[in-house]
Amino acid sequence: SVCLLVVFAMAPVASLFLPLCAGLHLASTADVLLPSCQEKARRPRASTVCSGHGDQDSSPENTTECTDERLCDELSRELPAARCSSGGKELNLTVSDGVHERFFYVTYPEGCDSPANGWPFLLFFGWDQMNVVQDRTIGAEMKRIRRQSLEQGIAFLETSMYWNDTYDNHECNTQQLSSKIASDGACRSCTNNSSPLCQPMDHWFLCANSVDSWDIRMLRNIFTAIHDRRQGLHLDLDSMAYIGWSVGAHMTSRSIQLASQGWPFPTPRCAVMISGGSYHCYTCPETPSENEPSNDFLRCNWWAQGKSANDAGNDCGQAFPPFDLRHNQYGVCPGHTLYPDANAWWEMDQSKQHPADVLLTESAWDSCERSFEEHPPVLLVQPWEDSDAYWNAAQNYYEVLARQAGGRGCRMYSGVDNHGPVPEGNLQTINFLLAHLPGSKTEKGIVLT
Repeated sequence: SVCLLVVFAMAPVASLFLPLCAGLHLASTADVLLPSCQEKARRPRASTVCSGHGDQDSSPENTTECTDERLCDELSRELPAARCSSGGKELNLTVSDGVHERFFYVTYPEGCDSPANGWPFLLFFGWDQMNVVQDRTIGAEMKRIRRQSLEQGIAFLETSMYWNDTYDNHECNTQQLSSKIASDGACRSCTNNSSPLCQPMDHWFLCANSVDSWDIRMLRNIFTAIHDRRQGLHLDLDSMAYIGWSVGAHMTSRSIQLASQGWPFPTPRCAVMISGGSYHCYTCPETPSENEPSNDFLRCNWWAQGKSANDAGNDCGQAFPPFDLRHNQYGVCPGHTLYPDANAWWEMDQSKQHPADVLLTESAWDSCERSFEEHPPVLLVQPWEDSDAYWNAAQNYYEVLARQAGGRGCRMYSGVDNHGPVPEGNLQTINFLLAHLPGSKTEKGIVLT
């Protein structure tokens, strides 16, 4: 069927971008609302609460769920003994993003044979800023995942940002994609530290659908260099996975979408998103609702970053719905109207879901261009009451996987009032990667349906 991109805005809740198929109809309120073209592949919610991870009803903050019981088994296994060394030299490389030379880093396993087709690898969307090679901000938990991956024969590739806390992942609206600059000429209306890289504005709003997206060009050039075996790169594009937290999680979702376009973007064997979810999260609607600021730059700062729009002396005005609920204070993802009760923010009320606020993952799947049989398995990890993200980002993405034929993945709460990876989630995270990446000791070629 033919699918269209439709934008709704109804007071008091403005929608995110909504792909719908011809013959616009929505699902029954007996279940969560998905894009109408996904109704054909909808299945009863397929989800198993993994044993040993808490009781879903009494302690929801302790639960882990998977779409298949066999995935639960993979998460809980003991980590296999190291078969390689993690002490290999890190390669500090550069790649063009079309404007700048960007650092990226590659570490190979040592003490074990290199596969003929190249090493399987894990790509981590890192936090170093370009041109600041000394500013290694990978973080303790990601260092541990890097070490564990290398010990299992999986190489590690880390990218860098062009500006602090910035990757191009959003689908930006017309205003954000325009060449318009805020009235003071420096786009500082809500960002007192955004000059000069916020100009043009799409660089501040992280627009992946801009033809000038620096990050998309960076990835294209990295994968082309891997394919051509340049710069000493010996990696297997057919055996890779993504991992990212916060904005890196949304960039992981964007990279799944890029894979649907084909060369040079690889199809990952799996992906891990921590403290984040769909790249549709934090998207500013094209049209404001009646309760939103009339100034597009002000309101889109709220949609892009929630209450952080007013941090560090910035002033984007008072919170408006949906950001006036505590679980939405850092921004929202598609499906946020499912959770109307701030005292039980994790509990869905399908009768409250706004018709324009359907659950989304990536556009190729939202529009049914691709089936979920073709979607990589995803582990969604989030601390309970995340300290810097929409609290149901992981849950909302997982609810789509659980309801679509072929959808595979897990949702795990790990940590409380944190942001990003924490020690409690380490074993499950590395086991999920090992279960899907060829070449690792535990990989069995399992097909989970």
